[in-house]
Amino acid sequence: MVNGQRKNLPENPYNTWTTAQLNEAKITKLPFIKIHHVFNVAQFSNVQTGESLQTVINNTLLNETEGNGNINSNPEKILEGCEKVLSSWECKINLVPGSDRCFYSPIEDFIQLTDRPQFKNNEFFYATMLHEVTHSTGHEIRTGRIKKFNESYKDHKQAYAIEELVAEISSAFIMASNNFAPEQQKINSAVYLQGWKESLEEDENLAFKVCGEAYKAISYIAERFPETVPYFNIKSENHDEVEEVEEVEMVS
Repeated sequence: MVNGQRKNLPENPYNTWTTAQLNEAKITKLPFIKIHHVFNVAQFSNVQTGESLQTVINNTLLNETEGNGNINSNPEKILEGCEKVLSSWECKINLVPGSDRCFYSPIEDFIQLTDRPQFKNNEFFYATMLHEVTHSTGHEIRTGRIKKFNESYKDHKQAYAIEELVAEISSAFIMASNNFAPEQQKINSAVYLQGWKESLEEDENLAFKVCGEAYKAISYIAERFPETVPYFNIKSENHDEVEEVEEVEMVS
């Protein structure tokens, strides 16, 4: 079917069609296949220096962003608390140069982050790290939040969305408590939160539930790395003592 019309098209390849055939078929765009040979970045190296290509790429990214004043715009602003989390968190945090994926694996209980030079600046690096660290607090050997969500919500998308909201709120709170949240990061967090909230509009008590779980996650981090969350008042060592939100009927 071409442009809503059922029509047998010539069998010869697209690139041999005449202008008349194209006009008759009312085709304005022609798809075609290109073949590209790709190689893993680890297979390459700089012939002159012997450096791996990934090292060259990272250095290039660092030089370019530094030249634009984008990376480590405040280089002395290093959060010691976050650095301690990075090096000593309860699950392994792997920095993978060249990767474009940041995630937490609850099955294997580890975090993967792209290497620091690939972030715009330290603010974005720490915010992403804290987001994934918050996810890891939900493991069953810690707060057990992830399993609880999966059991409470039959729709896997709902459970995933609420977990993402918890992680982003926790990250944003910890960054703000360090007075280390640039305007763009605030905008990014707001957009991210709004995107997930739209998929959970039917849950009238969403905000209360998410904030309660975010509080537990922040408490878990603060108990182990208090310097990471300045001025945070830890009320209890037992996360289960945080009151559950009572389901109430909302009157419109």
